[in-house]
Amino acid sequence: MTELTYPPIAKVALDVPLRGLFDYIVTTEGPVPQEGMRVRVSFGGRVKIGFIAACSEQSAVPAHKLKPLTAILDETPCISADILRLCRWAADYYHAPLGAVLAGALPTRLRQGHALPETKADMAMEVIELVRLQGHDLNQEQQTAVEQIVAALGQFKAFVLDGITGSGKTEVYLQAIAKALEQRLQVLVLVPEIGLTPQMIARFTDRFAVPITLLHSRLTEKQRLHNWLLAAEGKAQIVIGTRSSVWAVMPRLGLIIVDEAHDGSYKQQDGVHYSARDVAVQRAYQNNIPVVLGSATHSLETLYNVAENRFTTLFLRERAGAAQLGRFKVLDIRNERLQEGLSTRLIKEIAARMEKGEQSLLFLNRRGFSPILICHHCGWVAPCPHCDSYMTLHLSPQRLHCHHCNTVRDKPTQCLNCLGDVLMPVGLGTERIEAVLKKAFPNTEVLRIDKDTTRKKGSMEAYLEAIHDERYLILIGTQMLAKGHHFSNVTLVAIIDADSGLFSSEFRATEHLAQLIVQVAGRSGRAEKSGEIWIQTRHPEHPLLTTLLAKGYHDFAEGVLTERKQAQLPPYTYMAIIRVRGSKPAPLQALLTAAKLSLSVDNNEAVRCLGPAPSPMEKRDKVYHYQLLLWSYQRAKLHQALAQLTHFLSTAKNARAVRWSVDVDPYDTF
Repeated sequence: MTELTYPPIAKVALDVPLRGLFDYIVTTEGPVPQEGMRVRVSFGGRVKIGFIAACSEQSAVPAHKLKPLTAILDETPCISADILRLCRWAADYYHAPLGAVLAGALPTRLRQGHALPETKADMAMEVIELVRLQGHDLNQEQQTAVEQIVAALGQFKAFVLDGITGSGKTEVYLQAIAKALEQRLQVLVLVPEIGLTPQMIARFTDRFAVPITLLHSRLTEKQRLHNWLLAAEGKAQIVIGTRSSVWAVMPRLGLIIVDEAHDGSYKQQDGVHYSARDVAVQRAYQNNIPVVLGSATHSLETLYNVAENRFTTLFLRERAGAAQLGRFKVLDIRNERLQEGLSTRLIKEIAARMEKGEQSLLFLNRRGFSPILICHHCGWVAPCPHCDSYMTLHLSPQRLHCHHCNTVRDKPTQCLNCLGDVLMPVGLGTERIEAVLKKAFPNTEVLRIDKDTTRKKGSMEAYLEAIHDERYLILIGTQMLAKGHHFSNVTLVAIIDADSGLFSSEFRATEHLAQLIVQVAGRSGRAEKSGEIWIQTRHPEHPLLTTLLAKGYHDFAEGVLTERKQAQLPPYTYMAIIRVRGSKPAPLQALLTAAKLSLSVDNNEAVRCLGPAPSPMEKRDKVYHYQLLLWSYQRAKLHQALAQLTHFLSTAKNARAVRWSVDVDPYDTF
């Protein structure tokens, strides 16, 4: 189509399902349009906030169809040039609308069109005192790691800080950051969970007398905007945040650190399905700065990049100070009489630790009392009315709760099928473990930490303080307690149900289970006292457990990488999932079938498709879910196929009644 010349044209990115940019005429009034500015426009009969992605004097749209910009909202670009470049990359790589990526990069109030407020002048640029406390003495491996990171300041290099649990990775971060601050650079530190930010901020504020700010979803919208502005104006020299802070505007960014880089929380599971870890690496590359990925259990993708010489490994093989790695003990519970899921030997061991004033941590990654409520007479199981799943029994308060759609119902007094009055809880949850321990140790307070007990603001911080003060000797937790925490008096860690991840149909399940075991085990023996890790299992000879416990995570990972290569699975191939959802299953299957047939012959040969098929949980929250899984040996061919599929889905008439998304490099196939 011939492009026609008009008055200045703003090419606007909008947070709408449609791909591409939308042309609007710029009037002579208001600020001069620049890339990265927010604008208010009329779109589809509604007023929307968009972002200027480009300015031009030409448009392929006829003049009578072009609308003027309603308003330009910023005097200067709200989104910096480097973040705009990063968002363009993310939109291309994750096959998402640029407007959706840009919207996700900003605090909610800015997305809604609120004016940029002025930040308080309490965080001045000039820093009189850089270091408040001196760092700890480093061992040789730590010293080498710091030196290599500091030497890379001002150039791109991806470091994999591969340190066993308790090896002092945070101290390496701190001393490398000190050198970056001396060069007047800003530092971005990503953490996977909000629960890890209080202890991280405490260590950083104890060490540095510089402005430090937080970015995470539990802040109020006003707080989040204020903190974002401190980073954007260069006043905050260290930014600590969760996944979305990878998009924070930081004009003097010189170093990025991704702590617990293996963690699945870095993968966005709705909206734009980006990986904050991978975006952080790309941002470092585009900004020509170093990035450090720290973990004791790196993902197989990261280890593959190391093997391909894309990343540089910095090893920390020794625990810091006098701490020693805990000893593993596999507890075969076959034919053993259990007390609500706990072995008698384990209960005795907890008692022995209590007598010495030591803490025990019991790990079970399943909240509630029991995952199933079943009728003893007919076998009926309490289902969720809106999902293809069962409801979890909770006792405080007593209710049935679906953890997928959040439907809550009163616990029935009789079977809804046969009217029988014997309803039995089957399976373990953290509430059930708490109940049996309170019965076994009636004079001891038991602390349970899971999503249910940490809903109130500040509750997680209060619980962590209580643990550090040793007010509780028995701790029960989900994965919220599995990573990053330093509990100096925990000498016993018990993994209650190791078998649940051994036989999953998800191909990454064994990798995730091994990471979880190692991370949980790392909470034991982190100070002068030695620790033990007890693993309850009915499969003590399982190859995963024997390799992991006898040889360690790296040998386990090498074995799984070999299996992945033989099975033609990532990281040796590249994978993506097209997901669709709607009120009826038939149109979803028909749409994905048509989309699959739209692929060119060339891509059909290079890219293999599985499906369309129902998602592992077909019905969730009254909505049906179907998916088309694609994988290829060639990343470029996979992305070509995805481009064809997204174009088809964006233009197909029968796609307008459903919602669809693209998940590139999925964390799991569920």
